[in-house]
Amino acid sequence: MRMKDFKRKLKYAVFIPKKVTRRPSNCGSVISDLFPVRNDARWQTFFELLNIPALLNGSFSIDASHEIIFVFFDRNGAELGRKIILAPIDARHTLELNSYFFPEIKNAATFSIFHSGYFLEDDLDESFLAERGYAGYQRSDLSIRGYVHGNLDSIAFHDGKLELLGNAGLFRRSYQVQHPLTGEADYDFILTNPTNSKVKIRVQLKTMESSWKKVQTFTLNPRGSKVFSIKVGESDRKLVRIVSRLYLGRPVVFRNSQHSMDVFHG
Repeated sequence: MRMKDFKRKLKYAVFIPKKVTRRPSNCGSVISDLFPVRNDARWQTFFELLNIPALLNGSFSIDASHEIIFVFFDRNGAELGRKIILAPIDARHTLELNSYFFPEIKNAATFSIFHSGYFLEDDLDESFLAERGYAGYQRSDLSIRGYVHGNLDSIAFHDGKLELLGNAGLFRRSYQVQHPLTGEADYDFILTNPTNSKVKIRVQLKTMESSWKKVQTFTLNPRGSKVFSIKVGESDRKLVRIVSRLYLGRPVVFRNSQHSMDVFHG
């Protein structure tokens, strides 16, 4: 067997069987992503809140309403606060977080959303209810709003307790952002750590003329998050990759130009 074939099979044996996220330890858990918050004077953060029990049971009456728990975390992963609201009786409601959740959101970097799990007429047959809906972001100088779907099943909730679901391995792996950075624009990358251990992150950058170079290194606490930025000139084209022990080091990306913005998964 040639060495490159051996390395390829060894890589598959080490990485492929591993799951990106773990199964919650309690069968009654509900699951959420760690959604980024942008809460400075330039940004507003929204969430498209669905009445999931009404959608599943086919009833939009008052009886179909249920409690939803919002939990907010700072950039170091510390919990800032929780707030319980009732789900809307219609199918969907756009919630503006910045004006609704004070003081919890003041220093928040991420938030999670947990639906109460008692509302289904039939049980979930060993599956889990997960909130991986759409978070929206709007710049104060623009009339448009960008939305991005949840990244992955990051955190579970049961009986008031939180459980992180992300996996990190023994070896570093690379995640290359699929979007080539083009200018003129400023890019913000938001990366979260959904694992139970601290994770060291290495950010690498490549231009069309150069090889990969390290541009930044930082460490994320469990539930922690980090925003890092890269400026791209008008004629530039750059590639970014994340090197870490995370099984999925995929950031949420904001692209900002003078007259537009966009948000998407990396």
